[in-house]
Amino acid sequence: MVESYNISDKDWNLLSSWAEALDAPALFLRLPGHGDVGEDALIAELADMTYEKNVSNGVHRADSRRRHFARRNFPYAGSPSDVERFRDELEGRAEVTNDFHGVDCIDLTGWVGADPSKGGWDALVHHVQAHPHVDFVFTARCSERRHADRLVSLISVSCGVPVEPISMLPPTPVMLADSVFGGEGAGPGFDALVSWFEGLDTASLEISYALSRGVAAKARMLGADLNDPSRVEELLDGYDRTVAGLYGSSRFGF
Repeated sequence: MVESYNISDKDWNLLSSWAEALDAPALFLRLPGHGDVGEDALIAELADMTYEKNVSNGVHRADSRRRHFARRNFPYAGSPSDVERFRDELEGRAEVTNDFHGVDCIDLTGWVGADPSKGGWDALVHHVQAHPHVDFVFTARCSERRHADRLVSLISVSCGVPVEPISMLPPTPVMLADSVFGGEGAGPGFDALVSWFEGLDTASLEISYALSRGVAAKARMLGADLNDPSRVEELLDGYDRTVAGLYGSSRFGF
């Protein structure tokens, strides 16, 4: 699957400069409330760029990339054992040096709209302040920008670090069609698929790559020729435009 990121030009420029800066700010990726918009691939790409940057600048030697990337959830009102596991994971990644350098990606979805004074936020503050040389990437699924802005402000003020927000939007119809075609889409079949994606009821569903994966899987199962617009129409005929089999639980089985 070929999956692109729907990010503004301003945010793209910010990410490009972030990948080269030795003293980079923390990033906050605001994700839609549901669905896969390519965030896994983007986070992995950021981790790879940070690894290459640190090796080329002598921050650490070239070794296992997994020692320099962590991705986990920071739970709201987590148990003492949850907090301990969260606190100790970076040292476990470093293994030999006990000095983690790389990307620490932390999901804060559980904190969206929550009261930080009751959830154990101080544990995150202590963690961030104890690792000044780590490149932090925070993520959260939140449909309302005000909740994301509140978290960005909370991180910046309480942890004492600059934070740059990045908004990842749902993929466009062309991106979704390109994903189905494996990045090699062109012609009437591709255009028919783009047109179908454009006609979806976006008020009733969250557009994501889960949808294009389902369409691609159905095409493989049926052996459909995606270059033939009539076959594309047959392929899509069973989908309801308001549910479209997004999350693997539709009545169509995709």
